[in-house]
Amino acid sequence: MLGLSYDQKIDMWSLGCILAELCSGEVLFPNEGIVMLLARMIGVIGPIDIEMLRKGQKTHKYFMKEYDLYYINEDTNKVEYIVPEETTLEHHLQICDSCFLDFLKYLLEINPKKRPTAIEALQHPWLSYAYEVNSY
Repeated sequence: MLGLSYDQKIDMWSLGCILAELCSGEVLFPNEGIVMLLARMIGVIGPIDIEMLRKGQKTHKYFMKEYDLYYINEDTNKVEYIVPEETTLEHHLQICDSCFLDFLKYLLEINPKKRPTAIEALQHPWLSYAYEVNSY
């Protein structure tokens, strides 16, 4: 979206999005246009690293020089700023499994340099957590 290179770690991001959708029944980041997608990501996950914004070849399409998110209103042809609605992954998913939430946050690291590889993700405690089986 910002015109940055990416690698296999993008699949870890996708896995996090899929797990969140399976948990909540809703798409975590609906495709309502790139600028709205960025706003939702920032609101749920947190700010995008300045390093990423500086290096992004398309950052200027969505962020002003001071890195404020904006878009051009098609009706008025004027610049409008977007203030991402702050929320949490916990609030969106409405679950209290802290180990699962930690795993999702691990996968949904915005900066791909900090995001785990598949091998690293497999070492997360949630994947080896022993849950009690309900006897319904």
